[in-house]
Amino acid sequence: MSWKLGKKFKEGANLGARTPLDRSATPTPGNPGTDGSASSSSSNLLASSDGAPIPRSGLLTIRVIDARGLSLPAGMQTPPAVARALAQYNPNASSLAQSFGRENRQSMQRKQCWWLPYLVLEFDKNEILIDAIGGDVQGPTWMFRAHFDVSRISEISLQTYLRSGDGHQQQQEAHRDGQGDDVMGVSDIYLGGVKFLPSHPSTSHDPLSGPTLPIALVWTVSSLKLLRHYGCTGSFTGTLAQFPQQNIFLGLPVQLLPEEVVYLLRRNLAVIIDESSSYRASSGEERQERRGEREVERETEQRAAWEEKMTLRAKFTKDPRTQPTQEELESMPWHITLLTLSVFPWYTPQTYTSLSSIQHLYPYPSTQREVASVGLFEHLLEQNNWCLAGLRFGGTFAVYPGDPLRYHSHYTAQLVLREEEVSLMTLVANGRLGTSVKKTHLLCCVEGFDEEVGRELQATQAEAVPDGRGSGTLGAGATGATEGTGATEGSESSTKVLQCIKTGQYDTAPRGEKESHEVREARGEVADADARRFATFKVFSLAWAGFGT
Repeated sequence: MSWKLGKKFKEGANLGARTPLDRSATPTPGNPGTDGSASSSSSNLLASSDGAPIPRSGLLTIRVIDARGLSLPAGMQTPPAVARALAQYNPNASSLAQSFGRENRQSMQRKQCWWLPYLVLEFDKNEILIDAIGGDVQGPTWMFRAHFDVSRISEISLQTYLRSGDGHQQQQEAHRDGQGDDVMGVSDIYLGGVKFLPSHPSTSHDPLSGPTLPIALVWTVSSLKLLRHYGCTGSFTGTLAQFPQQNIFLGLPVQLLPEEVVYLLRRNLAVIIDESSSYRASSGEERQERRGEREVERETEQRAAWEEKMTLRAKFTKDPRTQPTQEELESMPWHITLLTLSVFPWYTPQTYTSLSSIQHLYPYPSTQREVASVGLFEHLLEQNNWCLAGLRFGGTFAVYPGDPLRYHSHYTAQLVLREEEVSLMTLVANGRLGTSVKKTHLLCCVEGFDEEVGRELQATQAEAVPDGRGSGTLGAGATGATEGTGATEGSESSTKVLQCIKTGQYDTAPRGEKESHEVREARGEVADADARRFATFKVFSLAWAGFGT
């Protein structure tokens, strides 16, 4: 919602008695204000040392409830229209109180009380006018919630005013851009205001800063076939050549979920390649040799294209030429073949085959939610299910009974940690969500963690070590099943690595309950007496009368 200024305000009239908290001079990075003393301190908080705005992104929610102890400025009398309205309408029986007295349904409807103080909420050049729904002049009640898209750090300004005229009568008079004085008058009385900077906790997930996981990429079709044979799908992120619109079908490479990477490593089904550390500095002679090879390839393809052209022309004309000119060769088309494997002499792949060996590169899982998410992913796949990211269906995973290319998902799995409270409203919302997307909503509750990882997670929480990625936010994948990218610089020092995983105690996963030894051997998995599960789960479905199944 945005606030449309009235005609009189646009003309720049004075809005009554104002203080230095005038919203027209709200300091922002783009508008530092006119007051030198006030704007200098605000600019230091809102901008970096070089003067550029500090980047922030996300959604800011502001909830305004009420105000207390408001009073008119000294020597100011209550406007006659407001006094008549206060005498006519009993403040104690306002719309806020009356809305809870209905027999059919208890709900609160926003019926504005124009005679009570209104509030102007401003954030980053966006303004919202909020009318009171109850209370009195000294303590109005607004009960309003506003949402703002955050692109930078800006101040929040709250200012309250009291209207000076009967806007409902004046609104029926001459046309005033469709707005009366009940929207905003030129002589409204300023009652007070406050400004502050919203807090940005360092432990919250900020997609523009903080350590992130490397992205897991699979580049070859043969690797993709093996990936689907193991029950993992990933998501296509590449583009298809010569297609102008590519918002429906995508191609290679395939990006893996972090849970898929851990699942493959713990079953000895993947080799991780750190591309960032696989290349050394090439010498001038090596680069010159490579350029010479490409030049020979180009001339060979161009000559083959010229000979094909001459063969077709010979069917209709006689051309005795057997050698092309240099200009003709350069005009012929040629192609660059992208190799799936690097053949450069300065490339030596750095490979990893276990979960413990990549912790310095890819510290996942490292939080309670990440460990539980990996455990839930493995638990569902052990039941012969397939899992994809379930964000668009309102859950952690979308669960399929088979290959997603052949089946629709039947379930939406939501991860619930131990001691995590789930309100009845959340249960109702999840049930209705499952009905709307035609899926059964599963509550996957963590029954217990494995002894070693549970002990370390408990110790980590007791120490209150900041996590940098938030509380288990699902990030991008690790390095790919066959090829991948390197780690983000500084991720090792900024993210705590679980020592039980680093020491190799969870390098091997146990055999699934529905998997036979023959199936496990056919998939290349090796049984190990020291195999461990991250967690065990109890799964409940929201599928009773009224929700649908």
